[in-house]
Amino acid sequence: MVADQVYEKKKKKKKKKKKKKKKKKKKKKKKKKKKKKKKKKKKKKKKKKKKKKKKKKKKKKKKKKKKKKKKKKKKKKKKKKKKKKKKKKKKKKKKKKKKKKKKKKKKKKKKKKKKKKKKKKKKKKKKKKKKKKKKKKKKKKKKKKKKKKKKKKKKKKKKKKKKKKKKKKKKKKKKKKKKKKKKKKKKKKKKKKKKKKKKKKKKKKKKKKKKKKKKKKKKKKKKKKKKKKKKKKKKKKKKKKKKKKKKKKKKKKKKKKKKKKKKKKKKKKKKKKKKKKKKKKKKKKKKKKKKKKKKKKKKKKKKKKKKKKKKKKKKKKKKKKGEGRRERQRESGRFFPLERNRQGWLSCRKTTHLSTCRQK
Repeated sequence: MVADQVYEKKKKKKKKKKKKKKKKKKKKKKKKKKKKKKKKKKKKKKKKKKKKKKKKKKKKKKKKKKKKKKKKKKKKKKKKKKKKKKKKKKKKKKKKKKKKKKKKKKKKKKKKKKKKKKKKKKKKKKKKKKKKKKKKKKKKKKKKKKKKKKKKKKKKKKKKKKKKKKKKKKKKKKKKKKKKKKKKKKKKKKKKKKKKKKKKKKKKKKKKKKKKKKKKKKKKKKKKKKKKKKKKKKKKKKKKKKKKKKKKKKKKKKKKKKKKKKKKKKKKKKKKKKKKKKKKKKKKKKKKKKKKKKKKKKKKKKKKKKKKKKKKKKKKKKKKKGEGRRERQRESGRFFPLERNRQGWLSCRKTTHLSTCRQK
């Protein structure tokens, strides 16, 4: 009987142990899911390094545009000097025609004295006076030629665009309008005192000026909050413990005594240094030959760049915006918009893009 009781107790212990093992397996599955979330955070740090490279690309565009403008200015100055000399000769010819017409007026005055008896011929002289008014209209055409000189002053109108930046200071005055809304709440108290009529309203306007000075003191309290941020910088002084390691390096002054023995050997080598200076000059001549080969390659690249720039100008006229570059590169299969700017580094970038895509 005792053996049967011992056998039944062992069976009950084995059933309880099996149930506990099943509960432990469920807890382990939940811990594995949490580890996968930590790996995703490491991939985001790699994408931040690519954004820093895009800032360097924009600086190279500005240097190329400055070289083109210098060549165009020299050609325009020579053409303008030749055109001004031709216009001065045309003005002198028109002045000679006016002097001949003034001489005809003096001859008509002499005819009036002889023909006073014939009254019928005086009517014809009145018709000739109308033709003199047409001569005055030709003088107005000269004023139009003076307006052509004003075209040079249109370039000065571009400087007026800089004055628009001063208008931004007026936006700060709009913040003062919000303070006027607070005055309306104080006017509600005045409605109870309307029985005293107009004589005492003038005295209340002087009290408003004293309340405006109290509002300026509230702005100083906001500046004290910014001083609390400076106290956080004092916590960063824990990194200054690295300076204690530099004090240990000062103990290495004992090694300088060994260097004094080497200085005695250098005194004997001073005679050999004169011969080494002649050998260094021969090595510099070999480096200069490599630089001449690079100059020949630059001349070939300039001819290719002129052909590519003509093609880009035709595409910009259709869209009239600089945003059309990103749309063209998406159609061609390029993922990033600034690959075309660095023409020599395209092969290096494609390897980095494939490594990120495979991880996805």
